[in-house]
Amino acid sequence: VVGLEAAVWFSADTVGTAAPSPDKVGLFGSGGVLRPAAGVFKLVAQTMAGYKFQTALSNGPALYHYLFTDAAGKPTLEALWTEGGGQVVGLKAPQGSTQAVITDYAGRTQALAVRNGAANLTLTDAPVFVQWK
Repeated sequence: VVGLEAAVWFSADTVGTAAPSPDKVGLFGSGGVLRPAAGVFKLVAQTMAGYKFQTALSNGPALYHYLFTDAAGKPTLEALWTEGGGQVVGLKAPQGSTQAVITDYAGRTQALAVRNGAANLTLTDAPVFVQWK
């Protein structure tokens, strides 16, 4: 995604000291059990594989909206979220796209219909990916 061959995620756990909210830090809990953050990290890594950053369509503070291109250079992936929630964003579909698949941080997906080359998406403060088809 950003030209790195590997990414290392350091846990926020304090060595030898119990963390105040152990379910909220790091990728693994005691005994090597995956925490929810590990699932999100895996989802982001798998979704972003093969895409390159193209541009920030909006870089906050109310809306964060980033566009990525596939291996052919076609803008087919967007990442969006808002602070405050409930914002409706108009999306312009890449030429030839008739549908978008929305994936949230937990891996839940839903289809978003494209009409006349556009689609509206209601955002929350939780990031989503939009993959154009």
